[in-house]
Amino acid sequence: MQTTLLTKENILLQQESTSWQEAIKKAAQPLLRNGNVTKQYVEAMIQSVLDAGPYIVLMPGFALAHARSEDGVCRLGLSAMTLNTPISFGSPNDPVKVIFCLAAIDPTSHLELMGELAEVLARDSIIDRLANVETPEAFIQLLEETRS
Repeated sequence: MQTTLLTKENILLQQESTSWQEAIKKAAQPLLRNGNVTKQYVEAMIQSVLDAGPYIVLMPGFALAHARSEDGVCRLGLSAMTLNTPISFGSPNDPVKVIFCLAAIDPTSHLELMGELAEVLARDSIIDRLANVETPEAFIQLLEETRS
């Protein structure tokens, strides 16, 4: 995995959220802090779900929050968050335990990362395993090991 994008500083573990909107905002905090995205981008991620439904819940327990690059992406970035109490997005794949936030600078810059992520997430029980790690280092290590 492109671990230069998903650093330990960009991983939030065992968080609590009362709604999917709050969960997206929390998961995006590392990207905001690092200057990858603007506040407008975070709001655009939420608005895209309000407009199009919970399409970001790609598989049981996993959501990939994102919006268009012109909505406030400053540079390519990725963050991840696990939830103590899974959240419902209104999807058949609910409840969500792991949320990634993707900030892509254009429609193609993130395709390699998406391919790697899809390969890893297709593994049995990976979402449950990611949801239960105790350190950001263990989160990254699990992604790397699963990819091998």
